[in-house]
Amino acid sequence: IAAKVPGKDGCILGERKIKIEEFAPPQIRVAVAADESLHPSNFAFSVSAEHLFGGPAQGLKCTGAVVFEDVPFAPHNWRGWRFGNDDRGLKPCYREIDGERLDANGTYRFAAPLWADSGLPKAAVRATGQGVVFEDGGRPATMRQSVIGHYYPYYLGSTLPGWLKRTGKRPELTLACVAPDGRRVAAAKELKLKVERIDSIYSYRTRDDGWHTWDCERVRTAVVEGVAVTTK
Repeated sequence: IAAKVPGKDGCILGERKIKIEEFAPPQIRVAVAADESLHPSNFAFSVSAEHLFGGPAQGLKCTGAVVFEDVPFAPHNWRGWRFGNDDRGLKPCYREIDGERLDANGTYRFAAPLWADSGLPKAAVRATGQGVVFEDGGRPATMRQSVIGHYYPYYLGSTLPGWLKRTGKRPELTLACVAPDGRRVAAAKELKLKVERIDSIYSYRTRDDGWHTWDCERVRTAVVEGVAVTTK
């Protein structure tokens, strides 16, 4: 392929040879295996590939990527309970990992920990590992797997809903300390309790550029603070 200035005497600006071939089906099969038992700060996953008509895809180039996302902690036996802290949250943390070569078994293990500067998760964490293996001709084959991990050793939950109507009655609050497997933590935990009322105030305004917009301001008011409680 050449790029040429139009006209009889136009000079060639540049040229490049390319290879054209008929479509060929994929020659390798890729799999990703992530260990959900690992703490997010130690997360790792393995990428493996094999030839469809042969053995392990030894020596092929492989690259990886990982992304961590907030997900709710909602064990099935604790329906109606709310766990986690919505004031926290992970920053966008998609990260590519340098390429390597598959070993003799057609496998490579990527270490992809959740970095400390990504913030603290609201509750549980979904970790997704992605592997891309390149055939000898350079064509990529991609696979990914997601697992749910637990950053915290236990979760604090309550029966207090996210929104309350003002009825004049004092709301009741029940707390529980629950392990990642959904079981109540047997050992008593000493906690400091703080309850806040959060009012959402909406306003409609005209911006400097002439556009109109709705704004929402959240005003926090401490209702109970510094109360010592013990879970049972």
